[in-house]
Amino acid sequence: MRLEIPMLFKNLTLFRLEPAYAASLSEELLESRLVEHPARNCGALEFESTGFTPPLGRDAKQWVHVAAGCLLVCLQTEQKLLPPAIVAQELDDRVGKIEKSEARPISRSERSRMKEQVVDQLLPQAFAKRRRCYGYFDPANRYLVVDSATPKEAERFTSELRQTLGTLPIVPAATANSPSATMTGWLATPQKLPQDLEFDGDCELEHDGIVRCRDQDLTGKEIRAHLDAGKQVRKLGLVWEDRLAFQLDEHLVTRRLRFKEFIDDELERMESEDEAALFDAEFAIMTGELRRLIARLIDAFGGEA
Repeated sequence: MRLEIPMLFKNLTLFRLEPAYAASLSEELLESRLVEHPARNCGALEFESTGFTPPLGRDAKQWVHVAAGCLLVCLQTEQKLLPPAIVAQELDDRVGKIEKSEARPISRSERSRMKEQVVDQLLPQAFAKRRRCYGYFDPANRYLVVDSATPKEAERFTSELRQTLGTLPIVPAATANSPSATMTGWLATPQKLPQDLEFDGDCELEHDGIVRCRDQDLTGKEIRAHLDAGKQVRKLGLVWEDRLAFQLDEHLVTRRLRFKEFIDDELERMESEDEAALFDAEFAIMTGELRRLIARLIDAFGGEA
């Protein structure tokens, strides 16, 4: 049975927590702060509003979902959809009418003011789109894991958390050895690839141009030629223990994360129709797998910086 509420992360952006701060984190602390910054609808003249919402949906009572020692939170952003082309079309119509009726050209400053008026008049009528971004704290291992591969979205998530909590002492996860150089070495000498990892058929190489490969033999002559020409790995598709498939980039950001069938098998054994229980089980299984994966990747790149 697959949950209506998506839980399995598709991307991972990792942040390291300061030890003292990780030790101070608790469900009670997060609950008390998040409830004061709830998600809300955009105001009539607002393009965007951002706030936190219960991970299990707006009807849930808990603002933090806890399982296996991890604390899950959810940031909701609502954005008004007002395409620039619509604004430009309405503005051109109004400018044309004035120029025709008053027989005079519209100056740049006047056109700018008219554009602001158009936006103010159209914005209250615009449709709003909501999106959610999940992240969880793993205090025991001192990680904040955000389900995003986009720096802008990850920054939005951490900025809102910092504003809500008053402080958020974190740094991006980093390793002693360069992921790019290490992954390039794996491609150049496949025998160096750790035994619990295998290539997943896609990669992105860069040096005087970008080369993207999909569903390709990464040990073939074509890839070798690119490496001989000096290209370095920016992204590499990997499979770990035949349980998780993903694309890892040069900044340790994971994209296109896919969990193999073992999660479905474990959930089916629960024989439960309760969504909250299934959500809890899936979150616990996911965080357990990701703890192992994160530790394995950090080790593969020489440990922490």
